[in-house]
Amino acid sequence: MQQGFTRLTAGLGLMLAASLVMAQGTRESPGAIQQQQQQELERRLQEQRVQQRPSAPDIAVPAGGPAAPASASARIAVKEIVIDRSALLAQEQIDAIVKPLEGRTVTLAELQQAIDAINALYAAGGHATARAILPPQTVTDGKVRVRLVEARVGEVRVLGTEALDPAFVAQRVTLEAGELLSVPVLEAALVRFNRLHTTQLRAGVVAGSKFGTTDVEITAVEPPRTKFSLFFDNAGRDTVGETRGGINARFANLMGRSDTLQFVATRTEGSENYALSYSVPLDYHDLRLDLSASKGNINIVDGPFEPLDISG
Repeated sequence: MQQGFTRLTAGLGLMLAASLVMAQGTRESPGAIQQQQQQELERRLQEQRVQQRPSAPDIAVPAGGPAAPASASARIAVKEIVIDRSALLAQEQIDAIVKPLEGRTVTLAELQQAIDAINALYAAGGHATARAILPPQTVTDGKVRVRLVEARVGEVRVLGTEALDPAFVAQRVTLEAGELLSVPVLEAALVRFNRLHTTQLRAGVVAGSKFGTTDVEITAVEPPRTKFSLFFDNAGRDTVGETRGGINARFANLMGRSDTLQFVATRTEGSENYALSYSVPLDYHDLRLDLSASKGNINIVDGPFEPLDISG
């Protein structure tokens, strides 16, 4: 009976040892765990950027010139105010401002107040590149001319890129030459890009080479092309060595498409582990492809199973 109990105990011991070998073989390597922790942190930061209330980046828009001084003594008999048709403002809004001046004798100051009121409508709608102006003119038959300058896109220039392909930016901040420039639409495109990519964009507008056009300059601020970090801690397992060291290397924009390559290597007294991952956007909607691989080996250096010379 005692002999049978001994054999049963030995059998349980072998089964336990075999279970440990299987567990050690299927358990993720510390290098893979380190990489997964890094990727999880980056994923959470990315989710925070996507979910948080976006703040529109500043778009540098040159201020309009000062209004021409209006003489209080100069009076004009206004029969009709001839004004350009607007693609941004409703005609009813404009009529509500200019119609009360028609059929009256008004001062230049009153005309300038009407111009300022139209520009206030542009500002309220976020159309910072649109202006109403009262051009120099000779009033004939009581007709006063008012120009509406609603800027259209001239040239689009992407500046500041080093590793990132400028075409990658242009494909996501789409501005067509000749279309009306909408500052709110441009802001929305910049906000979306900045939420999804580590490269950050800002924009400015300058007068175009043709009258009524505005050139857009998009400036990119890229992350460091390469980033290395060393770590040393005691977060390892006692069976393979608690003291752990390693390196984390990150490479950005290898293909100029906001792609990243990451390599993590860790080493303890009884283990060596390596993990490699790559991430790249696949389309204009920024659906990303993530690939990863890891490899490692272990050797039990401490604990009750050290005599079994377990490795994997």
